[in-house]
Amino acid sequence: MLRASLLSTMLLCAGCGSGLDPAERRDTSQYNKSSRPKIILAYEVKRQDGETMRAISQRFHIPLKLLERFNPRAVPERRPAIVYVPVAQTKTLEGNASVKKSWPIVKLQRDPFLRPIKIGLWSALEEERYHTLDEWFLPDEEQRLSFPVEGYISSGFSWRWNRFHKGLDIAARAGSPILAAQDGKVIFRGWRSGFGLLVIIQHKQGRTYYAHCQSTKVKAGQIVSRGDLIASVGATGQSRGPHLHFEFRDNKNQPLDPTAFLQPPCSRPVALSAQPGPSLAGVTGWSAKSSPCQSSDL
Repeated sequence: MLRASLLSTMLLCAGCGSGLDPAERRDTSQYNKSSRPKIILAYEVKRQDGETMRAISQRFHIPLKLLERFNPRAVPERRPAIVYVPVAQTKTLEGNASVKKSWPIVKLQRDPFLRPIKIGLWSALEEERYHTLDEWFLPDEEQRLSFPVEGYISSGFSWRWNRFHKGLDIAARAGSPILAAQDGKVIFRGWRSGFGLLVIIQHKQGRTYYAHCQSTKVKAGQIVSRGDLIASVGATGQSRGPHLHFEFRDNKNQPLDPTAFLQPPCSRPVALSAQPGPSLAGVTGWSAKSSPCQSSDL
C-alpha cells in the first residue's frame, strides 16, 4: 500500500508544472547579450601562399590593427591557414543577394582570451542576436587587469627594431611602486636575461610579467591580491632607462596584447563602423571612433 501511494503521488507531481506547460516555459527574450556566450560573425578567409596579415588587410579593406587583434594567433610569427575577417553589421548580410559566396560566413565564440573559436556556419534564416565588435573585445570583469604602475605607455605590443615587442613598456620614475594587476600567485622572482629583475604572477587565465625591476617586495610562492605592492620600477637588464616591461601571456605561454584586458581609461572598446562595400558586405568602409589606448604607439 505504501509503495502504491508513493507511486501515485509521483505520477501526480510529474504532471504538475510540466515543461510542456506554456505558462511555465522560460522566456529567453529577457536575457541580454552579456549573459550569453559572446558570438560574432566573420568571413572565413583562406590565406594565400606567402600572404601576410598586412596583405590580407589590404585585400579586404580592413584595418591591420583590427585584423591582428581579431586573429591573435597570427601575431607575430605564426601564420595560420585560416584568417577570420569580422563582420561589423549583420544587417548588411540578411536578405542581401549580392553577398559573395566565395568566403563562408561562420559563427565564432570568444574564448577567455578574446580569441575566436569556430562553432558553425551562419545561416540567413537564423534569428540570433549576435554581439558587436565592441562587446566582443570588452573583457568580463574578472578578466580585467589593473594598470600596474603610474606612468605612460612608451612602446606597445608591436614590431620594433626588426623584432616583435611582446608586451608594453610603461615609462615611470625610478622607484615607483609596481602593483599586481590581478589576484594570483608569484611563481618566479629573480634575474633573467634581458628582463633583469623579474616577477611573474600566475592568474586563472594567464600570467603577468613585471620586468626591469629595481627591487622586489615578494617571493616565489606568495599569494597576492590585485593592487598589492610587488616591486619598484628600475632599469635592470636590457633597458635604456627606468620603465616597466609588462607582459600578459596565456596558459600556453603565448604573449597577448595587454591593452585588450587593461581596465579603463587605458583600454576602451574598439568602436568601429562599417558601410557596405564592393568586396565583402559589412566589412569594407571601416572607420575608427576610438583607440584602444591613449598612446600613439598603439
